[in-house]
Order: sequence, then structure tokens, then C-alpha cells
Amino acid sequence: MQVGDLVELSAAGKEIKSNYLAIGFVGVVQKISDNAASLYPYRVYWFQKPRGFGLCPNYGRRELKFVKK
Repeated sequence: MQVGDLVELSAAGKEIKSNYLAIGFVGVVQKISDNAASLYPYRVYWFQKPRGFGLCPNYGRRELKFVKK
């Protein structure tokens, strides 16, 4: 994944309780941490953010998948 890619939650991401507000939304990868030890290097901006969202700003690679064209 690279900055600018369109993403959504993967099946693994949907199973994580703190991600429930982002289910069904499309986002864009805003930043990737260059810290190699980071478990959650991907920062995602979600379009049409639901009210009160912001509990989990960073995601791991297995929590995200590319949006199908």
C-alpha cells in the first residue's frame, strides 16, 4: 500500500471491535509511518466520517484492503 490508495476495512479489520464505526466506509491512506517497529503504520482519512469517529486513527496492514474498481 502507498499514500493515496483507496482502502476499506478487510474481514480482519471488521472483527476488531474498535473499528466498528468505519465498517462500510471508503478511505484514503494519508500517511505511512516509517517506524519499522510500528504495528499500526497506516493513517487513513475516512470519507463521510460517522459522527463521533476517531477512536482508532491508525491501522495495521491486515486491517485494510484495497477498494475494488
